[in-house]
Amino acid sequence: MTVGLEIDLPRQIYLPGEELTGKVILKSDIPAKNLFLTLHGEEVIGAKNIAFSLIIPLLKIEQSLYASKEETEIIPQGEYPFSFLIPPSILPSFASSDFKCQYYLTCRLEVSTKPHILGKVNITIIPYNLELPDQQKEIEFGIKEEDFEFRAYLEKSYFFVNETMKGNFVFNSSSLKLKKIVFNLRALATSIYKYFPYQELVWSEKKEVILKERKQEEIKGIFGFNLPKIAPFTHFWNTFQLNWVLEVSLELTNGKEYFTQVQVDVYKIYKEFYGIIKKDLS
Repeated sequence: MTVGLEIDLPRQIYLPGEELTGKVILKSDIPAKNLFLTLHGEEVIGAKNIAFSLIIPLLKIEQSLYASKEETEIIPQGEYPFSFLIPPSILPSFASSDFKCQYYLTCRLEVSTKPHILGKVNITIIPYNLELPDQQKEIEFGIKEEDFEFRAYLEKSYFFVNETMKGNFVFNSSSLKLKKIVFNLRALATSIYKYFPYQELVWSEKKEVILKERKQEEIKGIFGFNLPKIAPFTHFWNTFQLNWVLEVSLELTNGKEYFTQVQVDVYKIYKEFYGIIKKDLS
């Protein structure tokens, strides 16, 4: 069935708890009895592998836009408005190679033979009502052995995309020399669904510090990562989660290596959309 149909939205980015309004435009009469519009939500694990992917439905809200009362079952051309209230507890949209949380609208025509799904428009749900501690605390982690101690410090307990993650470190030893330090910041999406054990490296950056031979027992330094605007944000969905981990490896001049890591939270604030949404997000 070929139908001139358009799902018209004022925008495609929404907050939880918002009203989603728009209209379906029929450009000609349609031989059908009913016209429905449906808001869908789903999570996908293994999105790039069609044969072994898992789709978990999250949301399905359907609205009747027109019901024909004539025996001829004709829906006339015209505009059919709709309105949905997006649930306040809805999960934000997310997309990587293997993991997705996605939302979209479809039209369904009910005819005498079988239903026809026509038109599809994707929408994006962004995080809202982010409750974070007012006071930032320094994060401390490290390695302590008999013959050396390494301590690292992150200046804050959480960070935002499009800012710099800064920290410093101290190495103390009277008998061992430090040759190299590697800081590796990674964002990992991990399935928490038992039968689909996927894990994906979504973002990664390494910073390496090569140290020249030094006589002093204590070595101090700083490190930092510029988090890009497109970096993923920390969150938990129903079937997967996104976590950030800062890993540190030490290479000593005697050839031995040591490792430590700490979990870091990275969040995203969609300031560029606040004026469009016209809500007080303070």
